Order: sequence, then structure tokens, then C-alpha cells
Amino acid sequence: MALTTIPASLSATALTLTTAAQPNITSVGTLTALTVDNIGINGDTITLTGTSATGFIQTSGGTVQMGSSTSDSLILYTDNTAALTIDTSQNATFAGTISGTLATAAQTNITSVGTLTSLSVGAITSSGAASGRYTGLEVVNTTSAAGTEVAVGLGVISAGNTACDVHLVADRVAANAGSDFYIEQSDASGNAQETFRITEAGNVGIGGTPTSLLDVKGSTGNSVITLNSAAAIDSYPSIGKLRFYSNDNSTNSSGEVGSVEVIGIGTWNGAANNAAMTFNLIQGLAGTTSPQEAMRINASGNVGIGTASPNSYSGYTALTINGTSGGLLDLELNGTLVGEVYSDSSHGIGLQAVGTRAIQFKTNNTQRARFDATTGNLIVGSTTTDLNILNGTPIVQIGNGNNHASLNFYSGTSSVGAIYFGDASSGTGRYDGYIEYRHNVPEMAFLVNGSAHTTMKSDGDLRIIDGDLKFGAGHGVSFINAADTATGETVSSSVLDDYEEGTFGVSLTRDGASSNATITIGTAHYVKIGRMVNITFYISAISNFPTDGTLAIIQTLPFNATNWHAGSIGYGLASNCSDTTWVCNGTKGYFLNSNQNGFKSGTIDLNRGMFSMTYQTT
Repeated sequence: MALTTIPASLSATALTLTTAAQPNITSVGTLTALTVDNIGINGDTITLTGTSATGFIQTSGGTVQMGSSTSDSLILYTDNTAALTIDTSQNATFAGTISGTLATAAQTNITSVGTLTSLSVGAITSSGAASGRYTGLEVVNTTSAAGTEVAVGLGVISAGNTACDVHLVADRVAANAGSDFYIEQSDASGNAQETFRITEAGNVGIGGTPTSLLDVKGSTGNSVITLNSAAAIDSYPSIGKLRFYSNDNSTNSSGEVGSVEVIGIGTWNGAANNAAMTFNLIQGLAGTTSPQEAMRINASGNVGIGTASPNSYSGYTALTINGTSGGLLDLELNGTLVGEVYSDSSHGIGLQAVGTRAIQFKTNNTQRARFDATTGNLIVGSTTTDLNILNGTPIVQIGNGNNHASLNFYSGTSSVGAIYFGDASSGTGRYDGYIEYRHNVPEMAFLVNGSAHTTMKSDGDLRIIDGDLKFGAGHGVSFINAADTATGETVSSSVLDDYEEGTFGVSLTRDGASSNATITIGTAHYVKIGRMVNITFYISAISNFPTDGTLAIIQTLPFNATNWHAGSIGYGLASNCSDTTWVCNGTKGYFLNSNQNGFKSGTIDLNRGMFSMTYQTT
């Protein structure tokens, strides 16, 4: 008979079923324990007893536990294949792929999880790495081909979005070579872009691949590095500094050799926050001396080289160059010195072109003046000069021969504008000659050899203080004007070209005679004005007049007469008559009376007289 139900009255009685399988037993009531062919069920525990191992399944403290009671591994099978093995050292080995979420506490003994498609971990703690390995999360790609990358993705994702915002990537740069490290980030639209890279050589790039030790590549106008002094400051702080260090190979001395620093100026009291940038360098062995300020730019844009106090002028930006001997600005062309602007105690300010080079002065990209490279000549308003008037002497040329040229002296109303000529460095030799315009007189003065000789007054008068007015042959004072030329007067007819005063010798004879008369005569004078000659002389006695010859004549006039001219004889006493006169032509003067020869009865018709005549010469 089949026993389908064990009565409740057997609940307190130990019972062993030793029959064959009983498929019809549907209930045994409440059992304290049950043992079935190596399976023991006692309370919350099921014990599995084999020939070499014992295992159990139990509940405890709100958990379900499964394990081995002996030193044997615990293996979970699927499809008759071991999927998970946990050895006696509590090491777990997965044969297949793990999916889902590990939500257990920290697992310090997991050394390998095989190949994961993805892994989400709240936090990772690593410690006790083996020798030669790193403590932490290590992701390795064993492929050595160029371009192989290994990445760790980081992201804060929303529902339906499984993308990582940030990737930390190792990028092998060449086969069997080292790798670059870069960070790739996604923008708001999900587009990935590289933001940071450290190359195999150690160069750091922000915003792109670096070409130097530090390379910042930003979008247009956005390559910015910020040094932020966040602490509160009040006076003379160092706000930010870039330091440069080096090592001296010969002495193995290392230290700071230079820096660029931004400092605060004055008291930062909320009213005025002024700052300056300084450039500091050492002068000596690295590590044995501190950098000293070499250049400064202040908040106004003024630059000081060799000084911490660049000059400041309202409305201007200044460059101050200071040195113990002076300041010097060198100008070079492809490494060759071509010019200098300098100052020193001996010369003040200097401007120098080095070598055979000109100094040009330009406005609107056009040369206005220059010092010639070879001669040192100053050329104003032209690019060339051929005015080598005195070879080897400096020349100042104004103009180019095509337009007006002028030199303007702008003086005060009580001052002088002048050009001075000298041949000495001291004394009156500094102004041996000059041309002065004296505004307070006013007059133009000319000085030669240290003495004032001529002035031209404001009324037009030309005054010769010491000296004569001399003209070359054929030249003189012209009196012609526009009205004269309108009437046909010529320049030559209006020029007073000569004035002369002097004395001359007088002799009295008969024309054709071989000897002269004996006369008593005072000094004969003449005055020549232009072509007009006036002569005067006095003969007080006449005797021994020659008897041969014809006309009575006066020999040797001072200038030849161009034609016949009549003179006068005053205070004369005629011996025979009183109608004697005299005329001249050429170089001779002739006596005329009623006989037309100056004689009466063979005797000269005059015994003394005051002679005068004005005649025209050539």
C-alpha cells in the first residue's frame, strides 16, 4: 500500500524511510530534521555530504548562505559547465562574462575579472600592489601597433544616455614605442574634443598637441593662462611669478636664473590697485645670487630698463633707459649693428649711423632731410647733392633745385636772429663774421673780421660804418626804375659806375713846340662822377713861353674828353686883351681869343688865372 500521508501523531517520533523512492508522498508534516541519502535537512540548514567533501545551504541573519564545510572549492555550474569557482583562499574565478552591477562592499581580493564589456563601480580602493606594478586601476592593451589606444571613461550620465563625458586615453605613437596621454571631453552637443595631452617626450599641450614643453592652444583670442593670487593683499605683494631655473654644468650649481613677476604698487585699499610687471635676471653663478630687476612695465605702459621708476608724463607713454654710464639703444639689421641712439655724461644725446650709412628723417614715408653717409652733409628737401663747393668741407643744402627753398629764424621781438662764422672755440674768434637781424632796432648788421661794417636800416638806408662801397669795372649804382624804362631809358644809361677824386700834373706849351713854358701853379684837382670830370687849378705866373709851334695848349688832362668842351678862366689878367677862354678835346686844353690861338703879337694872351672845366669822358 502506498503511504501518502504521515500522520501528525508521528511528528515527535524519529522515522527513517528506507524504501525505494516514494513518488506519492506529498506531505510529511513538520519535520525537525530529514536525512535523505547524504542530504541532511535540519532547521535552516541543508547539508550535502559526499565521499570527499561536505557542503551546505543555510539562512542566517537575513542572508542565504552556500558553502563548503571542508577544504574544498565551491563551484557553480550552468548547462553542466563550471561558471564560477571559489577556492579555499576565497578567490573567485568566472568562466564566462560578468554583467550587471556589483553592489557588495569592497572586495580586496579580486585580481582579475576577465574581459569586461562594461563595469560600473561606485568607488575603487587599491592597496598592496605587487612589486613592479602600480597601486590603483590599471588598464592594459597588449597590442603594440601604432595608434593603439587604451581609455578609461568617466561620466555623469542621465537616463537614456550611457556616453562618458571624459576619456583618459593612452595613445601609442608608433609600433613598439611609447605612448602619449590625452584627455578627451564632450561638449554640450556630445562632440568629443581633445583638451589636454602629454606627449611621449614629456611636452604638455592644453587645447591641442604641444610643440614645446608647454603649449596652450585656444580658440581665437582665448589662449589664456591665469595665475590667481586668491589671498587678500594690502601692499607690495607678489601677485604672480614665472620662475626660470638652470644648472651650471661646470660647477653643478643650480638655481633660479630669472623670473617674470607681477607685483602690486602702493597700498591696495580699495581705491587704487596699481600693478607692475618686472623682468628679473641674475648676474653671476646660478644658485649663488638672486635675480635682480632688469626691466619694468608699470600700469601706465611706461617701460623702464635699468630702473624701477620709469619716467611718467601726462598723456604720453615713455621708455626710460638708465645705466651707470648712460643709456644706449642699438639698432641691428640681420645681426649687424647699423645705428645707435645713446646718452652719456660727455656728449649728452647722440644719434649715430654705424658704417657707411646715412641718417634719414622722414614724414609720411618721404625723406625730408638726411645726413649723407660718406660726407656727413646735411641735405634738406632733396635726396642727393652735387654742391661740392669746397671739397672736404661739410655742406648744408636746402632744396632740390625744383621748388622754393628757405631758412627761417624765428626770434623774439627784442632778440636777434643770426648766422655766425668763426674759426675758434673761444673768444671773439667764435664770431669773426656774422649776419644779424636785430629785431629791437630793427636793422640787419654785417660784421667782418670782428668789426661791424654795414647795417641796413628799417627805412631802407644802407649804412657803411667803416669801409667803402666798391664796384667792379663796368658796374655801379643804377637809378633806373619802371617809369624810366617806359620812356626808353636803358640800364646802362642809368648806372653811376664811377666816382674818383685826385690830382694831376699841368704843363703849358705851344702845339708842336719842343719845350714847355715856365709856370707857377698850385695843385691841380679833379673829381670824376660817372663820365663827368671836373678839373680846377691855378696858374699864378707864366714865362719863357716857346716861340715855335702854333696853338697855346694845356697838356695832359686826367681823363680824355669825348668832344669839345668849354671851360672858364677867372682872375686872369690879359696882357693884350681880355677875351681869352679855353676849351678841351681829347687830352689837351686850348686857349682861344680873337686870334683863335691864344696869342697876341706872338705873346700868350694871359699871364695868370683860375682855370676850371667840366667835361665828359668815355
